[in-house]
Amino acid sequence: MSFDSRIDPKILQSNNRLKAARIGVRLYRKEERLLLRATFPPRPGSGRTQPHQQWLALGVYANTEGLKHAEALAKTIGGQLARQAFDWTPYLAPRQQPLDQRPLLEQLEAFQTHFLAQRGGHSASTLRSVYVPYFKQLQQTAHLYPQLDLSAWVEKTLQQIPAQTRGRQLACTAFKGLLNFLGHPTEHIAQYRGSYNQRRVVPRQLPDDAAIVHWFQAIPNPEWRLVYGLLATFGLRPHECFFVDLNRLRSEPGTLWVGADTKTGARETWPFYPEWVEQFQLCTGALPAISRTTTLKTIGTKVNTQFRRYGVPFHPYLLRHAWAVRTIHFGLDSSIAAPMMGHSVQVHTGVYHYWLTRRDQQTAVERALQTGSPSPPVRPYP
Repeated sequence: MSFDSRIDPKILQSNNRLKAARIGVRLYRKEERLLLRATFPPRPGSGRTQPHQQWLALGVYANTEGLKHAEALAKTIGGQLARQAFDWTPYLAPRQQPLDQRPLLEQLEAFQTHFLAQRGGHSASTLRSVYVPYFKQLQQTAHLYPQLDLSAWVEKTLQQIPAQTRGRQLACTAFKGLLNFLGHPTEHIAQYRGSYNQRRVVPRQLPDDAAIVHWFQAIPNPEWRLVYGLLATFGLRPHECFFVDLNRLRSEPGTLWVGADTKTGARETWPFYPEWVEQFQLCTGALPAISRTTTLKTIGTKVNTQFRRYGVPFHPYLLRHAWAVRTIHFGLDSSIAAPMMGHSVQVHTGVYHYWLTRRDQQTAVERALQTGSPSPPVRPYP
């Protein structure tokens, strides 16, 4: 196996050494491979004119030997960047075989490198959670039908994903990006996308606060009880419980920091209700020991499995929805609640449109009744 599961702490140590040496290059792992990230000059043909943060795929595996090579190369490239002597040519040498004629695995790797190079911010997390799972399904389809071409593999893979679901939509996004990158037509993707709409799947039967407290107390395992409490109190996505800063929560019980390796990156969120931090004992104990190097979707599935194991009668995501609705009842503006949940105001108001509309209507009615409404008639109507 090329990936050493103990490599992540070693990558952190390498980055600390690079930082101490004032070298402006950092190492990262993407699946089984290592990459560099730094402020590079524009790539040839990119159309950019100023240096900016970019990824550089090294083609080496995430193991001890690969890390030694990567750290040495990071020092070399850091020196070149400092002297403004970096040249892209050695890293962009074209292969003899055109990309669209190479094996599927090489095409997928090339797309992922391109994806990381073109996008900043939290692109690595997006790639890992949104694209990679469907690319793995695509590889399985290609293995079963070697006589077909890429477009046919894409269609067969999409047909295996339930229609009118968020999963089908995400797969269409991933495959359309891949086909565009390789110069293939994408018109046939639209027929598989469907009419999935988040507004249609907003749960109408959310657990009330009393039920939430009851099922917290019913979970016998203290580690999974902590997961449940974090979800309920801070409105997290299921996988995000394993990427929070519990040490900071213990020192500052009023807020919780969510790490960068999550679906939408780092953010800060607040408890609703604040009393639940103490009641659910969120500043004590430890989380379950699960691997954080797998996909975010897999981590979320494990949380769902534990809910079923302990008889919790609702999906863990409903605790997140209940938190969002609770903030509405508290009167928290959607422009504040949305970033605390890790999504845009547009997504927030779209998903929770029903409750937001009901709140706004009620507020308007109460305001109108309090500001000089006419008196009702004294005499009954004949």
